[in-house]
Amino acid sequence: MSDFLVLQSNLATLKAIFRPSSPTDDLALFRGRKTQLRGVMSGLAEVGQHILVYGERGVGKTSLGYMAKAVFDANPAVHRISVRIQCADGETFTQIWQDFYLRLRAVVDTKQKAFRDLVSDALDRVDEILNYPNGDSLTATDVDRALTILSAQVELLIIVDEFDRLGAWDESTAFGDLIKSLSDERRQVTLVIVGVADSIDGLIKAHASTPRSLRQILMPRMEPDELLLIVTEGIAEFTRKSNYELVIDAQAARVIAKVAEGFPYYVHLLSGAAGTAALYDNKHEIQVSDVFLSMATAIEEADYTIRSAYVGSTTARVDANLESTLIACALAFKDEIGYFSSTDVADALTTLIGNKRSSRHVNSHLQKFSSPPHWILDRKEFSTRNIRYRFHDPLMRPFVLLKAYESGAIKGAEEDDDTSAP
Repeated sequence: MSDFLVLQSNLATLKAIFRPSSPTDDLALFRGRKTQLRGVMSGLAEVGQHILVYGERGVGKTSLGYMAKAVFDANPAVHRISVRIQCADGETFTQIWQDFYLRLRAVVDTKQKAFRDLVSDALDRVDEILNYPNGDSLTATDVDRALTILSAQVELLIIVDEFDRLGAWDESTAFGDLIKSLSDERRQVTLVIVGVADSIDGLIKAHASTPRSLRQILMPRMEPDELLLIVTEGIAEFTRKSNYELVIDAQAARVIAKVAEGFPYYVHLLSGAAGTAALYDNKHEIQVSDVFLSMATAIEEADYTIRSAYVGSTTARVDANLESTLIACALAFKDEIGYFSSTDVADALTTLIGNKRSSRHVNSHLQKFSSPPHWILDRKEFSTRNIRYRFHDPLMRPFVLLKAYESGAIKGAEEDDDTSAP
């Protein structure tokens, strides 16, 4: 095989391991999150228990949903079906369950003939109930009836991802009704609901008794040791699969974990960029300098919406200091839920540029950042004298730091013995 083909093969192997743009769906590649994974496994093992996975964007909730599917599918029980549904903006309860039917049929079509024959009559009944409701829309009772018919033949796992994108609280209430009914009657059905939220109340409107039926799994940002596992074990997995000997220097791995700010997304992004650079240069060890050199590539490959919001918020012909203020926002002291004040930003800006700055120097910038069209910050008035801000998209803060490290606006982590987040 030519050197070019070997390189392309190795790059494909690397991209299959470090993939920021898609969730991990291979149990063998899932790193960290042991507590959360144990919670999922316990929920799957208990009849009448359902699972709610919630947390910030980018912390790996969808990957945990895929792990639930992998664990469920790996069980030797023959009569099982797992279906994953991804909600769209403004989607209704009815649309979700009609989408479920289509995906269910697609899964069944991949099974052996004996299995298809087993569920054939049940599928016809489910089709009639879900796709031809008596009224204009489905109720929780309709869906419960359909799932009862199906679960009499097979065990069901249904993953409803991006649940926060539902159209209204009415849809969330219908899910609460459905969960209560399924749990009370102890159907062979497990629902896994996944969505962006700070708490269960921010995701689902439920009966007072419903939380007892929900195993609530908060996905916090990952710990540094978990992020390091993604890097080091991912590189080791690449070597095993490709036969190309590649290692990463311990300090280089810590730099990636530091810049990632608890988000596996950025660990995958930076590790993939650094590994790609090593392969192109025919190097067998990734060092700190390689990580920083690959940051420009990582920035170009970052989520378009984040890059676009950053550029739109920091570009202004009459004000060249917007970028410095945004970096200061990323460096500012924050409370336990991520909010900071204009004074916190001014203090961070003072340290950053070496000149004294006060709130009046940053207030106009904070107003711009928390206004349309980009809305990079959320603004909250706790009182008339207590206005606080936090990043609208939590993935923005590590992106801002990544840009700052790459440009040299803040000291490179290779010069800093403290590997904690700034």
